[in-house]
Amino acid sequence: MANTHVFDGGNYVEVDRKANVGDLIVITNDSTFPRENNGKIGKVEFAIGNGISVNIGEGLDYYPHVFTGEYRVLEPLETVDESQASPQVIDMLANLARRVTSLELQLRDTQRNVETFAEQTEKNSEGIRELDERTQSLTRKQVKIDPPTITECYISFSHDGITNLDVSFVGKPSVEELVKVFTQSLNGGKRR
Repeated sequence: MANTHVFDGGNYVEVDRKANVGDLIVITNDSTFPRENNGKIGKVEFAIGNGISVNIGEGLDYYPHVFTGEYRVLEPLETVDESQASPQVIDMLANLARRVTSLELQLRDTQRNVETFAEQTEKNSEGIRELDERTQSLTRKQVKIDPPTITECYISFSHDGITNLDVSFVGKPSVEELVKVFTQSLNGGKRR
């Protein structure tokens, strides 16, 4: 949740945005002067390059330079006439203001994440298109596989439990030779 501050009798909430001339800011990350200025509140007098010049008082007329990212802008909370509102209502409004600010920050982060995701998706899509173009020229190479060659064949056959036929072939037996062997076996092993 965003931090709230009381300054000159007003309630303010920190927001993360670029400060404009006249805005109140709180120094959050002072890198140019002693860090003792962190937490000090001042009014933006003018913009300088990548930062702002701020009047923080306390004997210093102007804070010479606060870089972007070293401050948060203070926006006033809705003013409530405290005589007409209970402390619980004032606390509730302050909490709601903090929640709104927190949700705004979450929304900004989510939008940034969506933009990053969209950029990455586009890069991935380009890579996929490039790979698709590169693989379009590739075709499947058809390979012809010859049937296996039988170089030696041994057949053992028993027709009636008594007649056995054992045949060996060297090379590839033809269908006619196989028919001849089986026919011989069926005829009792005698050649015809």
